[in-house]
Amino acid sequence: MLEQLLEAHPNDFRLVFRHFPLPNHPLSMLGTQAAEAANLQGKFWEMTEHLLQKQSEWTSMDLPGFETYLIKTAADLGMDSTEFTSDLKSDAIVSLSKSYLEAAGKAGISYTPFVTINGNLPENPVNPQYMELMIRLLLLEDTQYKSCPPQVVQTGKTYQATIETDKGNIVVDLFADKAPLSVNSFVFLAKDGWYNNTNFFEIVRDSASDGLQVALAGDHSESGYGSAGYRIDVENTPAKFDKKGLLGLVNGSQFFITFGTQTKLDGKFTVIGEVIEGMDIVDGFPLTTDANGKPVKGVFIKTVTIIEK
Repeated sequence: MLEQLLEAHPNDFRLVFRHFPLPNHPLSMLGTQAAEAANLQGKFWEMTEHLLQKQSEWTSMDLPGFETYLIKTAADLGMDSTEFTSDLKSDAIVSLSKSYLEAAGKAGISYTPFVTINGNLPENPVNPQYMELMIRLLLLEDTQYKSCPPQVVQTGKTYQATIETDKGNIVVDLFADKAPLSVNSFVFLAKDGWYNNTNFFEIVRDSASDGLQVALAGDHSESGYGSAGYRIDVENTPAKFDKKGLLGLVNGSQFFITFGTQTKLDGKFTVIGEVIEGMDIVDGFPLTTDANGKPVKGVFIKTVTIIEK
């Protein structure tokens, strides 16, 4: 899984490997020494991956048998076995291997595999989809805002947004009087270019009568969990998602357009506007999953511009 993440994010993801020779395993320290001895001949990963993948071959051996096994493995991997044998129990390699155990103890590590991302413990480090999501959200940090937006919406004025997509333009009346904080966030982000060159990344029309019927945009990670770095509490709670063409706000920056009545979203998200032109464009949006359930790129948003009256 880690190799897949490296391949998917060659410029963003770096794998740092540390040994934890389990104190209750009699062969773990010698295995660590073998990986470090192999490293001196440029074969660290080859030896490490072999030991991890072939545990059933050696885990029940005694120390002399395991040492013989390691020397043969080194030769099979193209190493100089004489040099490897000398390095395997050298003072430098033994000291280095012990230092890994000491460092793990100081860090409070007691098991393997132990995975952290930027110092944080992921909840499900063996799930590729979860790890991919974590990386995509972390990559947002450099583009996120450090605080809530300044006040850009003025009392007494009305606001419209034009969402220019590769399918056509959509014009939305914004409810600045009913959802002032949420509309202010949307207007600020639109003026600052947050929505430009992004996608309606999730376009859903569930077949169930109470299913989700929305086109969702405004998340640079395209995961549904991203934000601009801040959150806005739900406003305009009396308003209902009771028809098509309503604009809702999620996480302070994501927005969605309803394809129909979505009463199960009432009170959970803020109604911030309504489509007044281009609903036929929205109705024509293709789904973001194909017939086999595989993801498909969504509708491209060129710009979101704001008109103030």
